Amino acid sequence: MTTVILDRPSGPLHPYPRWLGDSGGDLALLTGRPPAELGPGDLAGYAEVRSCADYATSTEVERCALDLAHRTRVTSLVAIDSHDLVRAAALRDHLGIPGQTREQAVVLQDLVLARRALERAGVPAPVAGPVQRVADLYWYAHRWGYPLRVRRRRTPGWAETAVLTNEAAVRALTLDGLSHDPDAVPALIAERYLEGPRHRVAAVPDDDGTWMLRRTGWTGVAAARPDAPLPEDLAALVRAALDVLSPRGNAPHLVEAVRGRGGQWLVESVACGLRDTRADEVFGGVHGWSVYAAAARAQAGLPIRRVTGMVA
Repeated sequence: MTTVILDRPSGPLHPYPRWLGDSGGDLALLTGRPPAELGPGDLAGYAEVRSCADYATSTEVERCALDLAHRTRVTSLVAIDSHDLVRAAALRDHLGIPGQTREQAVVLQDLVLARRALERAGVPAPVAGPVQRVADLYWYAHRWGYPLRVRRRRTPGWAETAVLTNEAAVRALTLDGLSHDPDAVPALIAERYLEGPRHRVAAVPDDDGTWMLRRTGWTGVAAARPDAPLPEDLAALVRAALDVLSPRGNAPHLVEAVRGRGGQWLVESVACGLRDTRADEVFGGVHGWSVYAAAARAQAGLPIRRVTGMVA
């Protein structure tokens, strides 16, 4: 039995052998780090380590994973970088490995698809729609009024492009078109921008199938301790969103919510994985372990142990 780990080099190599040492099988690391950067300490604990050239853009990772699957039984696949989630999910589907599916990963990465899924399930979220042409922005402004927020719809983090407060702002944004490539369809989303209080909530699956929720950031409200209980209505909203977008509950998530004009909380986004380093500080201070370790263990199908030794 082998657990395959995808390691996109976005920081120091995580101590996966320490986190997953009780898996009962081998660990295989597929990394974008060149061999010269991997010392003896980095290689310890792995049955196999492969450096994949052009990790982010080539199919070398997939070929290595399929080669491993031909030679050994791959039972789980771990990928905790948000850029690797769809790739990892597609491999799970192909190899018949339990965990997040490609369809689920794509919905979580595409903010338009996520909003539609929430709407179908009756989970409140700000009104939004895809931006495929300049006219869409004028139509949304007519339907919803200003201000409008324009964001990237598929980029991890869904970066804000602009907040449009009037028609002049729309003209300024679209003067040269919405894309540098005139033949390309813009990958954007427009939403009614709400200026109410915002909360960022980290959600980590517990061993009993429930979610542990901790606030990692907030704006527009009085300061609160990260370990203070969330408002009941906000906690219920976060769990409802996770039930829709992550029904298996096998990975940490980051949920961003805003309070609407009527006082109701609305879901702005649900990200699989924790791109907020504050989340690791919060859970480390409260429970004594790393959320990145929790993510790896959840994807490997292992219990999430609340012990100080789990801290990265």
